[in-house]
Amino acid sequence: KKSSNVVLKKASAVRSAAVHTAAAQGHADRGDFEAALSSFSRAIDLDPGSAEALCGRSGIHGLPQFQRWDAAVEDATAAIRILEPAEKLWGSVGGQPLPPHLPSTSTSAVVASDGSSEQPSNLAVAFYNRGNAQSGRGRWREASNDCSAALKRAWRFPEALCCRGSSWTQLGQFEKAVEDFSSCVALVGLPVATTNALHADGNGNSNDCGNGAQETAQCQQWATALFGRGFARCRIANAAELAEAAATAQANSPSSSSSPSSSSGVLRPSTST
Repeated sequence: KKSSNVVLKKASAVRSAAVHTAAAQGHADRGDFEAALSSFSRAIDLDPGSAEALCGRSGIHGLPQFQRWDAAVEDATAAIRILEPAEKLWGSVGGQPLPPHLPSTSTSAVVASDGSSEQPSNLAVAFYNRGNAQSGRGRWREASNDCSAALKRAWRFPEALCCRGSSWTQLGQFEKAVEDFSSCVALVGLPVATTNALHADGNGNSNDCGNGAQETAQCQQWATALFGRGFARCRIANAAELAEAAATAQANSPSSSSSPSSSSGVLRPSTST
């Protein structure tokens, strides 16, 4: 009888935690992140094994207005530890996927420009949340690794593409950054209201940054990706110009054979008598 009561109590706690998690998601959808944080925390108190609540709270901690990077990493890591074994065992994570409650996400599913949609799994979101927090800590390699893990599980995940693109930029891998930002731009799609307003130069090099700044209010994710791509392309162009200048300087420098000094740079006395 005692063990039966324990089971019933545990089941009741899990159900109550699910109610609080649902309430937290509703608060987050309405932009009330303080209330969402409180509800997620209550759910975790009732059921410490609630991956949905841990994943959701990690996303809240990583919002710009909070920037609680360590707490976000801790919660996301706890969610990953719960969800990864299930993925390995079943090939997919059971239950409904948790939408990423993030600043640039207004819908529960990622909608591509072709009209199709894909909802990231809890595990994909947990990896992204941790990657986002790692980027906030300036740990760019860890951020890129976590975002890659998220994209492995949900390739239509623009937030993860943008985060990894930013990490590649910080790591000086600008070609990879351009690739990720371009994928994000193609995935999110061009905002309809701006289709007739853009005047690209054919290569997209000169207008990316400016267009991104103009479109932030309408489509933050698209704008962020466009700006990031423009910045990375500028860095690639600058690197090419510097390499060309260095090669020109080297080609026009005096040869060592015409120098009065020896190869070691030390003048040798004459041996003639």
